[in-house]
Amino acid sequence: MCSVFGFTPIPGGAADPAAATGAPAVAGTYLVYLYKRGTFYPFVPLQAAEKRDSDRERLLSVTLATDLSMEPDLERWFPLWGLPVH
Repeated sequence: MCSVFGFTPIPGGAADPAAATGAPAVAGTYLVYLYKRGTFYPFVPLQAAEKRDSDRERLLSVTLATDLSMEPDLERWFPLWGLPVH
């Protein structure tokens, strides 16, 4: 069980797709909360079919780690395709 929070990056901030030159277009930016572990992880799907921006996910994890308990096990960073969150 998890909760998913969609958010819009601050222009020019770490999660902003335009902040990196030549960054691919993302379909959204999400934080996933894993109840049983009490941790979060970022999920950044690309507009291409079922691909994700792993580099941006890791950057978000490092950026948010000072404020949130981030999931250290990357194997638990499951992609959640077709989210009903915008």
